[in-house]
Amino acid sequence: MQISFGSQPDYVIFLAYPGFFILKYSYCSNPDCPDNHLFLHFAECNIKFKPVKNGLNFCIHLDLDTGKEINPPDRHPTLRKIAEEFARDLTADMLNTFREKGKMDRAYNKRLSEYTIDIRDIEEGNLIAFTDIVEEKGSIAHGGSACAFVFSHGGYDYYVDDLYCPRPDCKCNRAHLVFCEKRTSAGGGIEIRPIFIGVADFKGEVSVEDLFECSQSKAEALMNELFRHYPSLLKQVRESYRTVRKIAARSVTKVKRSKAERGTALDNLHATRRRDQQSTTVEEKRNDSQNIVWGDLQKSVMTSSAVMSVKKVGRNEPCPCGSGKKFKKCCGK
Repeated sequence: MQISFGSQPDYVIFLAYPGFFILKYSYCSNPDCPDNHLFLHFAECNIKFKPVKNGLNFCIHLDLDTGKEINPPDRHPTLRKIAEEFARDLTADMLNTFREKGKMDRAYNKRLSEYTIDIRDIEEGNLIAFTDIVEEKGSIAHGGSACAFVFSHGGYDYYVDDLYCPRPDCKCNRAHLVFCEKRTSAGGGIEIRPIFIGVADFKGEVSVEDLFECSQSKAEALMNELFRHYPSLLKQVRESYRTVRKIAARSVTKVKRSKAERGTALDNLHATRRRDQQSTTVEEKRNDSQNIVWGDLQKSVMTSSAVMSVKKVGRNEPCPCGSGKKFKKCCGK
């Protein structure tokens, strides 16, 4: 068995069967899943990696810790021989490659589930690089070091990244492809410079949008070369476009929900402040009322005392002390 990793797509050749098989992988997308399992999907193809009509297709559920197939089903004798060859020829290096692919797949799905597009980029229709979403290193189109596609042509290496409009109301249905060329500077250093932007719509039509350091004829040749190296590119960029639109819609919903929550919290704060102000006002009025009553009472007492203090007693009148004697015979002596 021979597995070709890193090709587009990965493929397998078995001794037990004359032909090629495209190899696809599926892992549990939950980053917290404790199972270290992998589903390997084999689909028979021709030398150009096109599916063979009525070709063989089968799947192997692999435990990456033990390297053993989990619950192998009953298979046709030909498929059983192929599966046995796979189990026999599976090496530790192959298992490590599968494990690394699993880690990358889970990281990829985690970033897809958590990524948020800035609402201003959505409203203004600024192009979003899919690599910025799924790669921590960022897109080569925006100063990062990652890209979606790599190929060589005419003695040069080319790096291409795909960008998309995130606006929900836009129906452009196309991918913007930034082509960068690897060059050696005069000082011997390596430079990766953008040379043009191409456009591919999802009907298969391609065109050159902007030229930086490239002729029209060279740009068109590189566009054709890109599609030759990546036969399934159109399908891939179509899926990436849908994913960007989903993330944009999720981002808009998140912003609206956040605003609504902030609005509710602000309304609750204002209501609390109004209640506190009303409570303070009632207390102040109560205190003012008490102060008024107490002040009136004090005035009344002071007035009575003043009146009592200025009242004069005649000498022949009864003495105020209550002795029964005349004032002049008692306290008025």
